[in-house]
Amino acid sequence: MQTVYAPYLEKYGDHAQKGELTYAEWGHRILDDFLAKNEAGVRFNEKQRIILAASDYDDLTLSSVAWLSQNGVDLSCYTLTPYLIGEDAYIHVDKLIPSIEYDDYYINLDRPAGTAPRAARDKPALKRRSLPKIDKLLAWGAVKAGDVIEAKDKPDEAVLLENGNVEAGGEEMSLQVWLKNLYGWSSIQTYVFAIHQASGKSLSAIRRDYMERDLDLGSE
Repeated sequence: MQTVYAPYLEKYGDHAQKGELTYAEWGHRILDDFLAKNEAGVRFNEKQRIILAASDYDDLTLSSVAWLSQNGVDLSCYTLTPYLIGEDAYIHVDKLIPSIEYDDYYINLDRPAGTAPRAARDKPALKRRSLPKIDKLLAWGAVKAGDVIEAKDKPDEAVLLENGNVEAGGEEMSLQVWLKNLYGWSSIQTYVFAIHQASGKSLSAIRRDYMERDLDLGSE
């Protein structure tokens, strides 16, 4: 309230309704009135729907969303891929979750002996859907050691190493750590924000191109 809604009311609110209240108190009153009018005490959170849309997701997010969706939360997950054909822009929407095969998205988590839930002991180990990582891109020849990787919308650069790490500022680190440090985020879509300087494409786009090419070759 103090961090988000009160500053919003201070800037955009109808001050005639504020009276002698502080902005935080006014915000609480507005919220309380809204909840009362909508009988939130009786019906709040009985039915909710969450829709996630992004260009890509990390494995942990997909695993969490799959578990929540399979356990009764109305939660959907979509990837959005923009295309420019001539002068027309299109967005391809791909629904990942809900999915028929939820197991494709689960991540194996090691548990100490004897701590697995009873139901889990009767099921086969779950496998996760894993997109090729940087080591596979290097093996394919899609990128190579010595290539310059740029951070999306930033001037920072790093050099790709043979082991899949990058060198930046004289230090060796993973792509993910380098990008997290630059953007100051706790998590990041590594392959979306890592731009291959020579091609101008994100590593995510390069990966997708190679996977589609292999799929086309396999169907011939």
